[in-house]
Amino acid sequence: MGGRLKVRRASCDRCNRIFGVAEAAIKAATTPVLNLLRIKNRDGKVPNAPLHAEIQGLDLKSLPAFMNGNGEIKLLDYVKETVADDGRRLRQGFFVTKKAGEKFAARNRAKGQLIKREVPKRIVIEATYTQKVMFALSLEAQPKSR
Repeated sequence: MGGRLKVRRASCDRCNRIFGVAEAAIKAATTPVLNLLRIKNRDGKVPNAPLHAEIQGLDLKSLPAFMNGNGEIKLLDYVKETVADDGRRLRQGFFVTKKAGEKFAARNRAKGQLIKREVPKRIVIEATYTQKVMFALSLEAQPKSR
């Protein structure tokens, strides 16, 4: 973690593929910790960590977001399909840019399905790191072929 050691050709291609799966799972599981502690990777960058965010005052939960290497929360565009009480399918959207929001609104206005909502005057973002990783690694010795 944060190291610069590179071991080239330390294992055969088959073993490298097996260990690569475990390394990817470990990397995914440790990314939030590396981000939180601002530990840089071998390329000198603190990894982005995925977050689930909520904006107080909006009824959208678990908005996709990430914490960048500078400790800033960055929200991502989000569209959620719901079903109204009368059985109509509705789409709710949250957009980071005005342009993306206007594009979504134009499409839904054309369908007669646009419901305008007020944007909160004060935006408070609550975000949590959530990571659940499960992996198994099985190694077995292979007899050498002659």
